[in-house]
Amino acid sequence: MRTTKGKDLRAQIDQLRQMTVPELRRWHLETFGEEATSCHRQFLFWQIARRLQSASTPPLSEEARLTATTRERVSQVMKMMRLAPDIQDEILRLPPMRRRQRAITVPEVTAIAEEIVWDDQRESWRKLKQQNGLSEG
Repeated sequence: MRTTKGKDLRAQIDQLRQMTVPELRRWHLETFGEEATSCHRQFLFWQIARRLQSASTPPLSEEARLTATTRERVSQVMKMMRLAPDIQDEILRLPPMRRRQRAITVPEVTAIAEEIVWDDQRESWRKLKQQNGLSEG
């Protein structure tokens, strides 16, 4: 399996982002030695990028040790990385909670992160914000 680190990994992922479904499927076969099971472009990209990243990063237990946190917390943070970038940005910029305001919970956000298609994530995020009185306009 081809693996790269740092800037090379980022460049490789940027290159993958531009590929068509047939190109991604061929790349998957050549890199991992197995046929891709999906024909959905965004999922294929996500799956390949994730495998490349996991090959170049230490195990969660090592990340937990290095950051003096639990493996479970590192796992939660890693799941959040599956969110569409604009949702990640919004979460980081959420205003402080007001009294009697219902909090958005980690399990609710994790459930959104489990959705593969970013447009589906955005719709679920919009609904969750609306339920919590955070929707715009």
